[in-house]
Amino acid sequence: MKPASQRCHAAAHFIYDIGPLEHVRLDGVALGASFEVTAYDDALYAELGVAFPTSMGRAVNKRKAEFLCGRFLAALALEQLGGPSVDIGIGEHRQPLWPASFGGSLSHSRDRVACLLSSNTTLGLGIDIERLLSDAEAENLAAAVVGTDERALLQAQAAGFGPGFSAVFSAKEALFKALYPRVRSYFDFRAARLVALDWSRGRLVLELTGDLGSHYQRHDRFELGLMHDASRVMTYLIHAH
Repeated sequence: MKPASQRCHAAAHFIYDIGPLEHVRLDGVALGASFEVTAYDDALYAELGVAFPTSMGRAVNKRKAEFLCGRFLAALALEQLGGPSVDIGIGEHRQPLWPASFGGSLSHSRDRVACLLSSNTTLGLGIDIERLLSDAEAENLAAAVVGTDERALLQAQAAGFGPGFSAVFSAKEALFKALYPRVRSYFDFRAARLVALDWSRGRLVLELTGDLGSHYQRHDRFELGLMHDASRVMTYLIHAH
């Protein structure tokens, strides 16, 4: 089979704008791409060299397209790092199962996909993309995601409650992805709280509200990067275990 970098040319109508994520500094590869859901066809899995999982059999085209783009971008990242050409499985919390000696993270939202990958297995990597929510949409989700103090921080920052909440939601997802490989158990949005958000400088800080196994303790803090445009927000964590 052709290398992943050659296979993408045949599907340029579907996945495009593939390139490094600006401002992400990583001992590894950080890639992003755009894709067109309306151009999706099941035949693209074979064309891009990605195994079609049986669990995706009854999924809608949007979900199939997202999964395909994420796994293909991961294949490109592995190729750039000299890794093996292998199928990347699905873990118990739907996380990617990377080959030995690699660690990474994937995310997708609507028409955008992103991947972090490194052969430095001492790093915890998490990335998440979310669409920007309106204030009303954010209010509908807020009770499950943020506490009173976090809400006050979000209401005080200039970006507005909806965009700020979108960033915190994304950051807590990225935190889970980065820490889960060591914690090995599920934890929810209330396991961490927002303590700082600088929308203009692209910085966000979360603090754990309790211990997570033996590896992470209450009050441990994590600084995440933050990028945004008119329709979406992306957060990422690169954490040395």
